[in-house]
Amino acid sequence: MRKSTSSKADIEISAEGLLKGAEKNSADIQKFALDATELESQRAQFVSTNALHDELKGKKEQAAKDLKKFRNDLKKTNAKWVSVLEGQYGKDSNKLLDYGIEPRVSHPHKGPRTKKV
Repeated sequence: MRKSTSSKADIEISAEGLLKGAEKNSADIQKFALDATELESQRAQFVSTNALHDELKGKKEQAAKDLKKFRNDLKKTNAKWVSVLEGQYGKDSNKLLDYGIEPRVSHPHKGPRTKKV
């Protein structure tokens, strides 16, 4: 049974094998109306696109790591700023609105709970 070419490496190796066979049997290839230049061109495009894909995949992974780090750093810095501003102006000061921070609203207690009879 013939091996299925499903992985990228298998497809590339298969094309290389076909091209080697075409070099050895060029008369048969012409007789069968097959175009070795088309196969070589498509193989070259596949190899270059695969290399670009691998490069971009690596860059994407690095960008995701960097984004996560910068996101966490920014969250910590934002929390520090909010904490300092609330400490200086008070947690319920309207001055916090200048910084885009909603002042905290105190909710008064309803009073002591009594047992229902």
